[in-house]
Amino acid sequence: MDLPLSRASRPWWDLLVVLLVIYSAFSLPVVLCFDVDTSATAGWDLFVDVVFYCDVVIYFFTAYGSETRDGNCGRVHPLPALSREKG
Repeated sequence: MDLPLSRASRPWWDLLVVLLVIYSAFSLPVVLCFDVDTSATAGWDLFVDVVFYCDVVIYFFTAYGSETRDGNCGRVHPLPALSREKG
């Protein structure tokens, strides 16, 4: 199963996730230490959580591999039992 995350869109997705991690790294200590009311940012925090869950699913199902000498990317399935060749 390949999810639609092409080579062109993957760096943008990674940038979004990195920015959301930075947001989480700064907002969580502020909320915990200063007892800030989080009702104003509840929608934003839900968005961040959904993006993180989607990121886990996308990276679980997308191919990973290193480029070979001919420039093609080798495909390695995250679950080897599901990727065995038939025959």
